[in-house]
Amino acid sequence: MLERADLGASLKAARIVRDVQDRVAAYILTVTWINGCVGVIVGLGAWAFGLDAPVMWGGLAALLNFLPYIGPLMMTALLALYGVGTADTAWVGVIPAAAYLSLHAVESNAFTPSILGARFTMNPVLILIALSYFSWIWGVFGALLSVPILLTLTAFFERSMDIRAPRTSGPSAY
Repeated sequence: MLERADLGASLKAARIVRDVQDRVAAYILTVTWINGCVGVIVGLGAWAFGLDAPVMWGGLAALLNFLPYIGPLMMTALLALYGVGTADTAWVGVIPAAAYLSLHAVESNAFTPSILGARFTMNPVLILIALSYFSWIWGVFGALLSVPILLTLTAFFERSMDIRAPRTSGPSAY
Protein backbone atom coordinates (compact mmCIF):
# COMPACT_ATOMS: atom_id res chain seq x y z
CA MET A 1 0.00 0.00 0.00
CA LEU A 2 2.83 2.40 0.81
CA GLU A 3 5.18 2.47 -2.14
CA ARG A 4 8.76 3.17 -1.12
CA ALA A 5 9.97 3.76 -4.66
CA ASP A 6 10.63 7.43 -4.13
CA LEU A 7 11.55 9.79 -1.32
CA GLY A 8 8.09 11.39 -1.28
CA ALA A 9 6.38 8.12 -0.39
CA SER A 10 8.93 7.48 2.37
CA LEU A 11 8.35 10.93 3.81
CA LYS A 12 4.59 10.41 3.76
CA ALA A 13 4.99 7.08 5.55
CA ALA A 14 7.14 8.79 8.19
CA ARG A 15 4.49 11.48 8.58
CA ILE A 16 1.84 8.80 9.17
CA VAL A 17 3.96 7.22 11.91
CA ARG A 18 4.63 10.62 13.48
CA ASP A 19 0.91 11.49 13.37
CA VAL A 20 0.04 8.18 15.07
CA GLN A 21 2.65 8.83 17.77
CA ASP A 22 1.32 12.34 18.41
CA ARG A 23 -2.30 11.18 18.61
CA VAL A 24 -1.59 8.26 20.95
CA ALA A 25 0.57 10.45 23.21
CA ALA A 26 -2.18 13.08 23.36
CA TYR A 27 -4.71 10.34 24.17
CA ILE A 28 -2.62 9.02 27.05
CA LEU A 29 -2.15 12.53 28.44
CA THR A 30 -5.89 13.29 28.14
CA VAL A 31 -6.88 10.04 29.87
CA THR A 32 -4.33 10.74 32.60
CA TRP A 33 -5.92 14.15 33.23
CA ILE A 34 -9.41 12.63 33.31
CA ASN A 35 -8.32 9.93 35.74
CA GLY A 36 -6.58 12.54 37.89
CA CYS A 37 -9.82 14.50 38.08
CA VAL A 38 -11.67 11.31 39.06
CA GLY A 39 -9.09 10.80 41.80
CA VAL A 40 -9.55 14.34 43.12
CA ILE A 41 -13.35 13.95 43.15
CA VAL A 42 -13.12 10.59 44.93
CA GLY A 43 -10.65 12.03 47.44
CA LEU A 44 -12.97 14.94 48.18
CA GLY A 45 -15.90 12.54 48.45
CA ALA A 46 -13.96 10.28 50.82
CA TRP A 47 -13.14 13.32 52.94
CA ALA A 48 -16.81 14.42 52.89
CA PHE A 49 -17.98 10.94 53.92
CA GLY A 50 -15.41 10.88 56.72
CA LEU A 51 -13.34 7.98 55.41
CA ASP A 52 -9.82 7.57 56.74
CA ALA A 53 -7.02 8.50 54.30
CA PRO A 54 -9.03 10.30 51.59
CA VAL A 55 -5.85 10.96 49.59
CA MET A 56 -5.24 7.22 49.41
CA TRP A 57 -8.80 6.60 48.17
CA GLY A 58 -8.43 9.31 45.53
CA GLY A 59 -5.06 8.03 44.35
CA LEU A 60 -6.33 4.49 44.24
CA ALA A 61 -9.37 5.56 42.22
CA ALA A 62 -7.17 7.46 39.76
CA LEU A 63 -4.84 4.50 39.26
CA LEU A 64 -7.55 1.86 39.04
CA ASN A 65 -9.52 3.96 36.55
CA PHE A 66 -6.84 3.17 33.97
CA LEU A 67 -8.02 -0.47 33.97
CA PRO A 68 -11.32 -0.69 32.10
CA TYR A 69 -14.01 -2.71 33.84
CA ILE A 70 -11.69 -4.36 36.38
CA GLY A 71 -10.39 -1.15 37.98
CA PRO A 72 -13.77 0.41 38.78
CA LEU A 73 -15.06 -2.97 39.92
CA MET A 74 -12.12 -3.32 42.31
CA MET A 75 -12.57 0.23 43.58
CA THR A 76 -16.28 -0.33 44.19
CA ALA A 77 -15.55 -3.58 46.04
CA LEU A 78 -12.84 -1.93 48.18
CA LEU A 79 -15.09 0.98 49.11
CA ALA A 80 -17.97 -1.38 49.89
CA LEU A 81 -15.80 -3.64 52.05
CA TYR A 82 -14.30 -0.72 53.91
CA GLY A 83 -17.67 0.99 54.34
CA VAL A 84 -19.48 -2.12 55.56
CA GLY A 85 -16.60 -2.94 57.90
CA THR A 86 -16.48 0.48 59.53
CA ALA A 87 -20.06 1.82 59.39
CA ASP A 88 -22.79 1.26 61.95
CA THR A 89 -25.15 -0.33 59.41
CA ALA A 90 -24.58 -2.03 56.08
CA TRP A 91 -26.75 0.50 54.25
CA VAL A 92 -24.64 3.41 55.46
CA GLY A 93 -21.50 1.43 54.61
CA VAL A 94 -22.35 1.04 50.94
CA ILE A 95 -23.00 4.76 50.38
CA PRO A 96 -19.35 5.55 49.40
CA ALA A 97 -19.32 2.59 46.98
CA ALA A 98 -22.65 3.65 45.48
CA ALA A 99 -21.41 7.24 45.13
CA TYR A 100 -18.26 6.03 43.37
CA LEU A 101 -20.27 3.75 41.09
CA SER A 102 -22.48 6.72 40.14
CA LEU A 103 -19.44 8.88 39.46
CA HIS A 104 -17.87 6.17 37.33
CA ALA A 105 -21.06 5.64 35.32
CA VAL A 106 -21.28 9.35 34.46
CA GLU A 107 -17.55 9.69 33.82
CA SER A 108 -17.15 6.64 31.60
CA ASN A 109 -20.36 7.04 29.59
CA ALA A 110 -20.63 10.81 29.22
CA PHE A 111 -17.53 12.82 30.11
CA THR A 112 -14.69 10.67 28.79
CA PRO A 113 -16.21 9.95 25.35
CA SER A 114 -17.22 13.61 24.98
CA ILE A 115 -13.78 14.92 25.96
CA LEU A 116 -11.94 12.41 23.78
CA GLY A 117 -14.33 13.05 20.90
CA ALA A 118 -13.80 16.79 21.10
CA ARG A 119 -10.05 16.48 21.63
CA PHE A 120 -9.52 14.17 18.68
CA THR A 121 -12.43 15.38 16.51
CA MET A 122 -14.06 11.97 16.59
CA ASN A 123 -17.65 11.11 17.22
CA PRO A 124 -18.07 9.96 20.87
CA VAL A 125 -20.37 7.19 19.64
CA LEU A 126 -17.50 5.90 17.48
CA ILE A 127 -15.32 5.77 20.60
CA LEU A 128 -17.98 3.79 22.48
CA ILE A 129 -18.40 1.42 19.51
CA ALA A 130 -14.64 0.84 19.31
CA LEU A 131 -14.50 0.25 23.06
CA SER A 132 -17.37 -2.23 22.87
CA TYR A 133 -16.02 -4.04 19.82
CA PHE A 134 -12.43 -4.44 20.97
CA SER A 135 -13.61 -5.36 24.48
CA TRP A 136 -15.77 -8.07 22.96
CA ILE A 137 -12.91 -9.38 20.83
CA TRP A 138 -9.97 -9.14 23.29
CA GLY A 139 -11.54 -8.49 26.69
CA VAL A 140 -9.83 -6.05 29.04
CA PHE A 141 -6.78 -5.71 26.81
CA GLY A 142 -9.05 -4.77 23.94
CA ALA A 143 -10.66 -2.11 26.11
CA LEU A 144 -7.22 -0.72 26.95
CA LEU A 145 -6.17 -0.66 23.31
CA SER A 146 -9.46 0.35 21.68
CA VAL A 147 -8.96 4.11 21.45
CA PRO A 148 -5.25 3.93 20.47
CA ILE A 149 -6.22 1.46 17.73
CA LEU A 150 -9.01 3.80 16.61
CA LEU A 151 -6.61 6.76 16.58
CA THR A 152 -4.07 4.74 14.61
CA LEU A 153 -6.65 3.69 12.03
CA THR A 154 -8.04 7.20 11.60
CA ALA A 155 -4.56 8.70 11.24
CA PHE A 156 -3.59 6.03 8.74
CA PHE A 157 -6.72 6.43 6.63
CA GLU A 158 -6.59 10.23 6.72
CA ARG A 159 -2.96 10.26 5.60
CA SER A 160 -3.23 7.35 3.18
CA MET A 161 -5.87 9.19 1.19
CA ASP A 162 -3.16 11.74 0.41
CA ILE A 163 -0.69 8.99 -0.57
CA ARG A 164 -3.04 7.11 -2.90
CA ALA A 165 -4.33 10.21 -4.75
CA PRO A 166 -3.19 9.95 -8.40
CA ARG A 167 -1.25 12.83 -9.83
CA THR A 168 -2.81 14.17 -12.98
CA SER A 169 -0.38 16.91 -13.89
CA GLY A 170 3.20 17.90 -13.45
CA PRO A 171 6.51 16.24 -14.30
CA SER A 172 6.00 13.22 -12.03
CA ALA A 173 2.47 12.33 -13.21
CA TYR A 174 1.98 8.70 -14.17
